[in-house]
Amino acid sequence: MLLAAKLYPRAWRERYSEEFEALLEDYRPNWREVADVMRGAVKMQIKMGKGYLTIVAAMAVAGAIVAGVVAFRAPSKYVSTAVVQMAPREVEPFETKFLSRTFLTTLICNPKLGLYPATIRPSTMEAAVHEMQRDLRVNRVEAHGPGGATAPALRISFSYPDRSKARDVVAAIAAEAVDDHGWNAMRQFIWHDLWPHEAPPAPLPHAQLLSPASVPGKPVGPNRLSLIATGIGAGLLLGALVGFAVRRPKRALLLAGFALGGAAVGIQVALVVIFAVPDAYTSTATVLVSPPIFPERPSGAAMTASMDARFRRAQEEALNEAGLAAIVQDRRLDLYKSERAREPLEKVIETMRARDLVIRPLDTEATAPSSVRGISISFTYPDRYKAKEVVEGIVTRLVNAHFQDAQRTMQSAIAGDETRELLERHLGDNLEVIDFASLPQGGVVPGSWTFAAVGMGLGVLAGWLLLARRNAARRLQAA
Repeated sequence: MLLAAKLYPRAWRERYSEEFEALLEDYRPNWREVADVMRGAVKMQIKMGKGYLTIVAAMAVAGAIVAGVVAFRAPSKYVSTAVVQMAPREVEPFETKFLSRTFLTTLICNPKLGLYPATIRPSTMEAAVHEMQRDLRVNRVEAHGPGGATAPALRISFSYPDRSKARDVVAAIAAEAVDDHGWNAMRQFIWHDLWPHEAPPAPLPHAQLLSPASVPGKPVGPNRLSLIATGIGAGLLLGALVGFAVRRPKRALLLAGFALGGAAVGIQVALVVIFAVPDAYTSTATVLVSPPIFPERPSGAAMTASMDARFRRAQEEALNEAGLAAIVQDRRLDLYKSERAREPLEKVIETMRARDLVIRPLDTEATAPSSVRGISISFTYPDRYKAKEVVEGIVTRLVNAHFQDAQRTMQSAIAGDETRELLERHLGDNLEVIDFASLPQGGVVPGSWTFAAVGMGLGVLAGWLLLARRNAARRLQAA
């Protein structure tokens, strides 16, 4: 109790300390009374001006200490980097592949790498993939190869708490790039063997590992200074709020009431929205188009045009009205049941295409089918599992349509036809599903916490406006 009394301002202690100590000689206070004495000391310190600054400074120091503990307990991250040089038109497909969910899942599930051990569970694999997508960087750069020539390359970097695992992951991705490029070199050899009568085109450059996976040195994160600065800022803000609440209790109580009222209104609005507008889940898949090894050979633009026409026909066949109608009316899915009860099926399909189904090229700068490197297929629906099944069905129809069109082309072509030779040996364009349909984890409708935060902010703003209006009225009355 005597220590709690020493928290009071010096003027108070000089005037009342002797009476207070004499009172304590005949009385044994409990912990509740000690807390009351400390609360009174803090309140008096804040009201005296200098005490207010002391409290704010103390809260800032406390925030810095808490943030420092969090920062130094957070694991350090190490970055390993490698650079792989390859053919210019192969850089973008490899960049897309190495950032795909399918490829990252194979790395996460590799027992030799042992990545993200705390998150490898069937229900959290998608979360582990998202975390790895944040840690992995695959960028196109201009690298200097042998002889000083400049050529496009992929820069692969990965950050991870374990420096040896960071290096192993980058080495595995670089090796995958070189191996895939080796398969393309084999296709190039077969291409040359099929048409020996033509002058061979310029060979594709071989993939080269310009910079192998580096051994990480100093850690790159976390940014402890930034975290400590954030803690200081939070402490200053909290100290200012505490000081305001003590020095202006009525105003603080009014603002708190408005804030709680706004949060309550926000939660009510969220509940209305949640029950009135169901969550919308979006599933996405990615299909990569691998072009012929030499698109301009052996028959020039005519061959390229035929390949592009086949891909367009496959998309039209997979996404035509009959195909989408079959998906909508599938008994397992039974999509748009209420809409189909009110509108004709053609109108429902039109709404599906315009609102919920999105087909976009991976390369947003593509201006012609021949420049499209792949497409992304997304579908949004209130049922996450049905959204996933719809995307799976569309991808399956697209791949089957592309394969069946290739079969028809081969059957209609005579023996020795160049297009037939390309398709039989898979030297032309091919489709590769690099991202299978994802299972959405969350809806796109904002949750109740978002509405509560917005409501609380609006409530505080309304409280400030009310106080400002009241103060203005009092000043006017006093004048």
